[in-house]
Amino acid sequence: MDDRLRSANLNESPQQQWSKDEFRALLEAAPDAMVIANEHGRIALVNAQTEKLFGYHRDELLGQPVEMLIPNRYRGDHVHFRKDYTGAPRLRPMGAGRELFGLRKDGSEFPVEISLSPFRSEERMVVFSAIRDITLQKKAQDELREAKEALETRVQERTAELVQANEAIQAEMVQRELAMRQRDTEQERARRLEEQLLLSQKMEAIGRLAGGIAHDFNNLLGVILGNAEMLLKAGPANAPHVERVEQIKLAGEEAATVTRQLLAFARQQVSEPQLLDLNVVLTDLEPLLRRIVEENVRLEMVLSRDLGDIKNDRSQLSQVILNLVANARDAMRQGGRLIIETSNTYLGEAYARDHLDVVPGPYVQLSVTDSGQGMDKETVSRIFEPFFTTKEQGSGSGLGLATVYGIVRQSGGHIWVYSEPGRGTTFKIYLPRVAGALEEQDRHSQEQGVSNGTETILLVEDAKLLARVTRDFLVSAGYRVLVAAEAAEALHIAAEFPGKIHILLTDVVMPHMNGRELSEELLKKRPDMKVLYMSGHTAGVISQTALLDEDVAFIEKPFSHDGLARKIRQLLETTT
Repeated sequence: MDDRLRSANLNESPQQQWSKDEFRALLEAAPDAMVIANEHGRIALVNAQTEKLFGYHRDELLGQPVEMLIPNRYRGDHVHFRKDYTGAPRLRPMGAGRELFGLRKDGSEFPVEISLSPFRSEERMVVFSAIRDITLQKKAQDELREAKEALETRVQERTAELVQANEAIQAEMVQRELAMRQRDTEQERARRLEEQLLLSQKMEAIGRLAGGIAHDFNNLLGVILGNAEMLLKAGPANAPHVERVEQIKLAGEEAATVTRQLLAFARQQVSEPQLLDLNVVLTDLEPLLRRIVEENVRLEMVLSRDLGDIKNDRSQLSQVILNLVANARDAMRQGGRLIIETSNTYLGEAYARDHLDVVPGPYVQLSVTDSGQGMDKETVSRIFEPFFTTKEQGSGSGLGLATVYGIVRQSGGHIWVYSEPGRGTTFKIYLPRVAGALEEQDRHSQEQGVSNGTETILLVEDAKLLARVTRDFLVSAGYRVLVAAEAAEALHIAAEFPGKIHILLTDVVMPHMNGRELSEELLKKRPDMKVLYMSGHTAGVISQTALLDEDVAFIEKPFSHDGLARKIRQLLETTT
């Protein structure tokens, strides 16, 4: 090799050169395995990463054919690949990476990405090979593909169940509609209430199925998102695999969004209610709402003075408003008028008698009215069903208004729709009015970074992959982690472990003994131990089965690492 090599793309003039020692130092500093072969394809120089990756000492490699680092079945193909790069006149840029398999000294194979770049001096020709181990990326891709296939299969199965249940209930409702009378008598009113009851039962049945779908995938999504977060934290921000892992994480987050929408419809979404002024929420959202609507839609906001307070989850309430405005925009593609109004109102006994889900009392009313194309009676009767949509295929998931329905009902509210073809649509939402002044919400502590810990945590999770990624995260955060796959193993570990166990982090639903029963047994001998429950079900749903009290520490799957870290620190810093 020449004593001097010309440099490229280093902001230096062509006359500047690197010495041999400088070149060797750069070669050793490279993060990838670097192999330099002469024009005959024999190894002339390697770096330390090559020794580490392939298990050879460099003395064993020098002078050998470069194809010795590739399995037999790929060697002929690689020779043609290498020779294609030897015709460059001087220095040719590094070619795009090609995926092959590497062969270690012990005979094991592993996936690699190889990039070649030739260099021709006045005396000789050499080829630079950059070899990167892509085992982690391949593993992540395989896990994502398997997860997507499982998700698609389960969604198809559950969707078929939903369709079958819906068709059966629809058929029963059409037998009953024929029996309705035209006159507004007490008998007619009773039948109308019966129709409402059937509709309510139908929505409840679909909601249970939707909630079941969401729960089935929460553990799976927890594994995908958890491993993606660990990979992103494991290396530098410019590492070659970061973009692919971020794509995996985005896909998992999109799937988690669907499960949250299903949980919202099923009224099983985690809620953090606070006292709110609806006018303030709308005012804060107004710039975003104006960006959502088209330029040919005139948006008007008529906000009542002295509006009463409501107690709702702010993010969920914002989701309701955004979904209603987006639907109104889609109904006015040719332009029109969109009016958002607020007011205080009172729903009395008479109204409650005709609407089964209404409790008489004071409410805050939110009205969203558009001048769009409107809907017929049959469409109005189905707009809150999940996956039902009047939009073109691919233009909507059919979960927007289902989410609105679930959030309003979960907050104790009532939703009413009036629409006629060609006359636009009005949605009226009634949210219970509460007494009391608005509380200042201190979010500062939540925005701060979460410090690491040194405490001991007993992790009990029967989903093996989820247990592994949760353990890895807790260990990386400084905690000492004891892992058990079931309650019996957890009891044995706790009995043998001599030190203090600060937190029991346990799944709720497990075979043989649930999380609540496990904690009760452990607290008998470790009364100062704190307990954090986790589940794909929400705390409210689990409390209905007497597995939990609603005031216990709980985190819903899938959870982010930061969310789990914050929950653990809050629990550790809570005095009992």
